[in-house]
Amino acid sequence: MLGISDLVAGAKRIELWTAFASEDIQKRYIRSGLGVFWIGISYALFLLVYVLIFGRLAADELAGRVCYIAAGFLVWNFLSSAMGEGVNLFIGNANWIKAARMPYTVFAYKNTLRLSFQFVFAIVVTIGVIFWFRAAVHPHQNILTVLSMVLGLVVLIFSSFWISILFGLIALRYRDFVHFMNSALRIGFLVTPVLWEGGRLGRVGWAVSTYNPATYFIEVVRAPILTGTVPWEAWGIVMSITVFGFVLTVLCLGIFYKKLVFWL
Repeated sequence: MLGISDLVAGAKRIELWTAFASEDIQKRYIRSGLGVFWIGISYALFLLVYVLIFGRLAADELAGRVCYIAAGFLVWNFLSSAMGEGVNLFIGNANWIKAARMPYTVFAYKNTLRLSFQFVFAIVVTIGVIFWFRAAVHPHQNILTVLSMVLGLVVLIFSSFWISILFGLIALRYRDFVHFMNSALRIGFLVTPVLWEGGRLGRVGWAVSTYNPATYFIEVVRAPILTGTVPWEAWGIVMSITVFGFVLTVLCLGIFYKKLVFWL
């Protein structure tokens, strides 16, 4: 109940966590001429480099590869940002937690809002890339496939909320978890089917992609674009992970609520 009450209390302090998120964004791009547009530019540069360097290696299927990577990297970049910044959720806001009495989840709402703001720029760039290489998009799109893509992005944003709290609690209790995640995310990019397809790498590639949870978060967004179908099996796994993760997060927050401040 402590965890649930903190979630509700944090949601009611919308003016506080929106102000925090706005301040973080302004600080990050202060004195920058292009400001927040660097979010989209950096993402677009990644795709441009891929096209220039690897275009000749996949000249016969360039459009398909670019759309495949653009959609995959969109999801992975957001998911990895949520995990990478989540480990510092409470550690990085220790001064605020010690100095002022406020719901702990305020910082999770702030983090999710800031990441979502950056996510919008990446989505716009991805839409532009997919439209440019629209030859790879499956011609038979319908309301279900579009809904799968949109809901996939919404579930991803919701998951970033509980991921940041859960990872923040673990990192606060076990500081080595911060360094572990820094290494794990680098490896995670390589073992997640963003640049490669599991079916093309034999049994090892199939096993790595199948047992990687990030694969299914990517699949619910990418599959409708390229295949024109809704990946129902992937959706089942995504929803199972989301519900289980959220419930676990609320339980952990409630159980360790009174100990949190002493771990700072």
